[in-house]
Amino acid sequence: KGYSWYDVDTGEIGYATNGHPDVGADQLYNNATEKGPISTLPEIPGLILHAEGHVGIYIGGGYDFVPVTTSGGGVYYGGYQGWLTDEGVSEFWANRACGLTAAANAMYYMSQNVSGKANLYTKSDISKSSFSAYQKELYDYCFSPAIWGIPTWASMKSKVEEWADYKNVSLTGVEDTSTWNATNVRTYISDGLNSEQPVLLLTWNSPVEDLNWHWVTVTRIYLDGTVKILTSNWAGKTEYDFATWVNGNGAYKGVLYFN
Repeated sequence: KGYSWYDVDTGEIGYATNGHPDVGADQLYNNATEKGPISTLPEIPGLILHAEGHVGIYIGGGYDFVPVTTSGGGVYYGGYQGWLTDEGVSEFWANRACGLTAAANAMYYMSQNVSGKANLYTKSDISKSSFSAYQKELYDYCFSPAIWGIPTWASMKSKVEEWADYKNVSLTGVEDTSTWNATNVRTYISDGLNSEQPVLLLTWNSPVEDLNWHWVTVTRIYLDGTVKILTSNWAGKTEYDFATWVNGNGAYKGVLYFN
């Protein structure tokens, strides 16, 4: 509210000023004349971020997704599978848990931004220690990887749905049986992001080295000369060329989001 009532000339916040009445978070969003899903967020620090019953302020740098915080004030862009070693998991198995982290990112995001999904993540905050403990909960319940990780779209779908059922949350992986090509895959990813559902992306072998035998979480798809995908990968924000990935030779690729 104070965001809307702030007077830039005087530096003061006046009650119900600037044409903005005293309304709650959801009505504030409904009253906005320019808004959209998080996947369309422009890089403008200071914009209001909305989730049901809550608002926040975008601090810039892309830290609107899963802003895992450190005790020193740092902010990660999602989680990191290597943190499982802090929870007693061996490095061998942590190295195979990229799918777990990708799913953890998506489920935390849905818990904060999608109605009815709050129970997917019930930690009191999004600190590194809390998110790390959350990953361990997932690992112990149903996400412990095989020696080859979580190898397929179907196995990931099953694990996420099993966790959601355990947490009494209705969640179903969205299947698309259309032909695998750049247009259809781009449409699928866009549909997920535009409904506030991060998209899990799996590649076995790929011309994109970072994506070899790896799961990541897609947070944006956009045009910047060519089509780009923005991902959470190893707790950082990483951009890839969409065409290079989707058209590249590879034994297996998949994308998955949930409703």
